[in-house]
Amino acid sequence: MTSRPDPQKARAPHVSSFDTSALEPSVQVRLWEHYAQEHVFQVHCHSVNADTLHGSLRNFETGSVRFADMRATAHVVERTARDVAEDPCELILLIMILEGEATYGQGGVWMTAQVGDILAMRSDQPFLGTYSRPVRQMVMTLPVTEFTDLCGREIVGLERATQAQLGNKSLRWLFEQGLASLDGTGSVPYQAIHGLGLVAALFGRSDPVQGRRMRPHFFAAQAWIADHLSDPTLSPSQIAAGLNISLRHLNRVFAREGVTVRRVIEERRLKMALQLLQDPKHTYMSIGEIAYSCGFSDQSLFSRQFRRQFDLTPTEARLAARP
Repeated sequence: MTSRPDPQKARAPHVSSFDTSALEPSVQVRLWEHYAQEHVFQVHCHSVNADTLHGSLRNFETGSVRFADMRATAHVVERTARDVAEDPCELILLIMILEGEATYGQGGVWMTAQVGDILAMRSDQPFLGTYSRPVRQMVMTLPVTEFTDLCGREIVGLERATQAQLGNKSLRWLFEQGLASLDGTGSVPYQAIHGLGLVAALFGRSDPVQGRRMRPHFFAAQAWIADHLSDPTLSPSQIAAGLNISLRHLNRVFAREGVTVRRVIEERRLKMALQLLQDPKHTYMSIGEIAYSCGFSDQSLFSRQFRRQFDLTPTEARLAARP
């Protein structure tokens, strides 16, 4: 059994789109199904209005992860046992409802998702989803093994995380990052991938009640840091404000993980700088420019922290990466 997409074919970020509005009604459903099979996996769709299905998809792929912004009129989507046999793959399908609602069933379990809820299910088991009215949703897929590593446990069937668990601010941040990936407007086009850690936390291992409450905030803060690393003014108070939590709570969240906020920021910046120094595509950048792009306002301080972290200077790191 395989996991799609083939990593050998999907190393570079890629954005595609599909819209049925300009198509003849008689072919809308069939071509919608075809696009889904080509870009995700084999499913069958049924419109509630004869053969008409008005829908649009913007799809972003990077490595083994996909994000899609989907709008569609009322319809039914089904992955049958035959579909699973003919097009086998082991993916986790994550559906975040932005407008409307959806009801899905898998393995005898049925769940309805409202705006802000996230459904998780497997592609190697049949499922049925119904949309009784127009819907907009963010769809994410990635291999079961990768999501299991993020969660710390395996998703074995249909599950749901609610908006109350995620929080309005985190939900909005995740959606905005998804759109930035699709529009190519993000500071790093595939920044939304960091949001998967936040989603995975909601489906992760059952910790004590306090741990369940704190873990999503830790992943949300990590994602916020990743999206603002180049800002030299990035601070714990700025992160706390962005997540709509108190600075005291943010510090407790990181202390529970055995780290401090400032240390995580420093390590992420240094790792980012190391990657740029070793990347042949960035040889045109001076060490000072790399330091500044990673949020360091003082090159001397950057060099000292870099040497302390990696036991070599930035210049040595750059030279070591050359063939």
